[in-house]
Amino acid sequence: MKLIVALPYHTGDHLAATRLLNWIKELSPFQDATSLVLVADNAVPMEIKKPMDVLGKSIFSTCETIMPQCPSAVNGNYHIPAAVMFEKTASHIMTCYKDWPWLWMEPDCVPLVPHWLL
Repeated sequence: MKLIVALPYHTGDHLAATRLLNWIKELSPFQDATSLVLVADNAVPMEIKKPMDVLGKSIFSTCETIMPQCPSAVNGNYHIPAAVMFEKTASHIMTCYKDWPWLWMEPDCVPLVPHWLL
């Protein structure tokens, strides 16, 4: 069964997302039937997005980066931008992958065992 992992990140947590991908690589070096969709906030610079994409491609069977246009957080309230990012990711997955199952995996999620996606 094919599975998509959607990993959202922004400039404030891209290091956590990088640590997560490195941990996934150490735990389960290659997720054969799994695709990764990196969801980068539109404010993330390209010099951060490119290495994330290269790392994702070294772990998952396919990897792509999408950059949905999201509103900025207002007065520290990130709920609206996060909801928009989730909605645009869901729309992208439904359009491009149809009915594949997918997992929204925040950068602070930590798998604990090898082959955790099986």
